[in-house]
Parts: sequence; structure tokens; C-alpha cells
Amino acid sequence: MPILEYRWTVPTRYGPATYTIELSDTRPARITALPLAGMPESVLKLTYGANWEGVRAYLQDLAATLPYRLTAALATASPPPPFQGLVEAFRDNFPDAAQLSTPAATGSLALYAFDEAEVNAALERITLSVPEVDCPTDTEALIDYLQALLATATDSTTRLLFKVLGALGHGRARDVLLGLLESEGRHPYTAEILQALSNYAEAATLVRLVEVYRTGKIGEENLPPYLGLLKAFSGPFAQEHLVELLDDHPRQVEPITEVLRSNHLSVSSVSRIIHTRFDREQDYPVLDGLLRELLRLEGSEAPVSLADMNQKVDAPAFTDVPPVNWPQQLEPGWAELVRLTPRKEALDIISEYLNRPEPRLQRNALLQLKVLLSGEVPADPLPERIESRLRTLVASRYDKVYVEALNVLGRRALPLADRTAMLDAVLGISIGSRYRFVVLTALRRIGHSATYRDRARDYLLKQIRETTDPERLEQIAALLPFVEKYLGDIDDLRQALRERVPTGGQTPG
Repeated sequence: MPILEYRWTVPTRYGPATYTIELSDTRPARITALPLAGMPESVLKLTYGANWEGVRAYLQDLAATLPYRLTAALATASPPPPFQGLVEAFRDNFPDAAQLSTPAATGSLALYAFDEAEVNAALERITLSVPEVDCPTDTEALIDYLQALLATATDSTTRLLFKVLGALGHGRARDVLLGLLESEGRHPYTAEILQALSNYAEAATLVRLVEVYRTGKIGEENLPPYLGLLKAFSGPFAQEHLVELLDDHPRQVEPITEVLRSNHLSVSSVSRIIHTRFDREQDYPVLDGLLRELLRLEGSEAPVSLADMNQKVDAPAFTDVPPVNWPQQLEPGWAELVRLTPRKEALDIISEYLNRPEPRLQRNALLQLKVLLSGEVPADPLPERIESRLRTLVASRYDKVYVEALNVLGRRALPLADRTAMLDAVLGISIGSRYRFVVLTALRRIGHSATYRDRARDYLLKQIRETTDPERLEQIAALLPFVEKYLGDIDDLRQALRERVPTGGQTPG
């Protein structure tokens, strides 16, 4: 069997490189010697710098593509450089060799060129002509070359290669793509590979994908393309996996629900799945996301009632949290649930939790009350149990409780059964409060007539004249600029305060 050994110099991204290739008329070409082979490490470092190992690995990987490139060139009547000399040598030495055929879907010799732009253009053409690919043998040869090409491809070429492997719809291409996901670690092109697998909806594909997921190779950032891919699958196994995904990633409940619905599950079935996850959730923001999805699915007939929601968060996981970590406002889903609940029922629930001893539950109830009162102004006063509790909570030692109670009172002018008692309660905490603007707003809403303003003025005058604590006088002085916006002229208060300041002291207010 005659053999020809040829030294083939090809262009690379690091300059020309020479490979030794062994040719025969009865077997595929074989690379027998690589560039840089035997070159000392010191010379490599001097030539290529810190990237010398990357250069060497690239040249080694490039070798795997050369036999495919030669095969394509041999099928061309007039191959261009750098194929020309090698093809002529082969034809001179093996004049009787059968003409090799190039795969039908290769996009001509451009796919095998060494110029990236030519290769990319050929890959684009393949994606447009995939329906014409009907020869399994040719397609498998093409896939083998594309797989070899991946090792040396740039970013743009890599993305095109995945598109082609996906568009081919061939089992061998699917195995290449899945094999990349199954390789050690997370693949840097996981999202692109998942998108490329959209043409492979066989049950065996899903089994392998689930195993890839369970080995931790599909991260949170890749869930969108992964969920998009899962829309192609149906049946009990796919549904079980979607429930598994919801268990692991409840924040992704909305897109997971979309895929569950595309899996021909009824709204009630999907709702039960989410409700089960809701029952187990102990992270407050995540809990609300699950609630929002339940409300979106069921509309006004929510499978979670306002009582259920309050009972759910009446647990140590939610109550044993420092105030600094309490949410600023009611989460959107919970707020919507308040609005969907009949008013009397909502007030009964809010009243129950306002009177609980746990400050977190008190604040939850205040936030719900604020949402409830944000709609139409009620014609009747709040239930006496709520109104009296508000008077108590404005004096809470927890800032996030008493400030929220003041916010409820200051949001709008509410009908009150005992407005005088409420005014007195707010005045009682006004001196020394760090939230003087919130206090001012509440006073304006509660004591909006001259009678109540006079009562507030009398209270402050009494405090100025009777207190013996210099610090409290300073606190009154700090409050006066805000009180002025409520009472108007306060010269009498300022004069009374000046009379109480020790000789030589600074006049407050």
C-alpha cells in the first residue's frame, strides 16, 4: 500500500504552521507530526509569551480538522491555496484513486476554508438549506467535522456551529450537543446549546437533559432557555421535572407556570402544584411571587384567602426576623389579595392581627389596613377595636410599627369614632419622635378643624410650662417648625419656650 508523507503549511491565527500529513489512496489522511513538536518550552515562551500553552493547544486541535478539509479539497476541480499543492501531490502520486465526494450540505469548500469569514458565511448558508439535507452518511460526516471545528472556533463561529448542529435535526448532532452539556463543569455556551436542542424533542433527550440539570450544570442564569426548551416536551416525566424545577427555583414560578400550561395541564392542576410549593415556602419575597401567580391563574377566586396568607406568615420563620429586615411595604401579591377580599372580612382579619403581641404581625396588619384604606374613603368609622388599637400602636416601642400606624392615620382624613382620643394619642408621642414629618401629617388629617388645633396648642403649651427636663424642652423646640405648619402662628409657643430656657442658654425654636 503506497503512502505519501507531505509537509502541509496552512494559515492559522498565529501565523503559518506546518503539519506532516500521511496520505494513501485506500484510507483517510492522518496527521503524523504537529507544529512546535519537540520545541523547548523556553523557545515557546520567547516566541508566544504567556499564551504559549494556548497556542500549542490550538495547533493541536486544528490538526483534527485537517483530514476533513483535505477530503473536501480533493473533490474540487481547482482547489485554491493552501490546498492546491497538497491536492496536486495526491493526484500525482495516486492518479487512479477514486474521486472523493464532499458532503451535500457543507456549503461548498468555503466551510473548510481557513478564513473565519468564509466559514461563517458557509455556516449561515447551511442553516438556510438544512431541509435539503437527506443523506445520513453525508450529514454524519459533516457533523464530525463541525464537532472538530468547535475546538478552535472563535465566539462568533461557535455560536453559528451550535445553530447548525441544532438545525440539522440529526441524532448524531443531538449527541454532540448533549455531550457538551454532560462534560465536566458548566459549559460556557450552555444557553446557546439549550437553544440549539429545541429541534430534539425525543424522550431520550429529556432524560439526558434532566440528568444534566441534576448534576448542577444548568444554573439559574440558564433557566430561561432551559424552560424554553422544555416546552417541546410533554407527558408525566416532563411534568414531574417541571415540579422539581419549581421546588428548586420558586422565584421562576411565572415562566415555569407558562411551561406547565403548555404541557396541557389544566389551570386547577397548575394551581394545586403552585399551592403545594406555597405551603412549604418560608422566604417572604418568594412567597409573594407564588401568591401573585396563584392570583393570576385564578383571578378573584384565589385558592389562598387573606386569612390563609396571614396564618401562613404567623410562623417563626417570618416573625423571628429583626425589624431591619422587615419589608418596607406590603408585597404586590398580598396587597392584591387585600383588595380582592370583601371589606368586612378583611377588617376582621386585620383587627385580629393588630391585636396580636408580635410586632411583625402588627406591622403586617397595619400594611394591610393601609392598602384597604387606599381605595374609596369609607363612610363609616373603622371598627372600634381597630381604632382603639391604633391609638395604642402609635406609642409602640418599635419604629416600624408606630410609624406605620401614623401613616395609616396620615394617609387621608378618615372618619373616626373618637377623633379627640386619636389626636391626644398622636400628640402624646409627638415630642421626641424622630419622625416629625409623619407626626405632622397625622395631626393634619386627624385634627383638621380649629377646635382640634386649639387642643394641640394647649397640649404643647402645657408641656412647655410643666416639664422640668431640659432635654424635653429641646425636643419641643425641634418639633415647633413642624407644628407651625399645622397650627399657623406659634409665637405664643415660642415665647413660652424662651421663658423656660435658662439664662445664657440658646432659645429653642
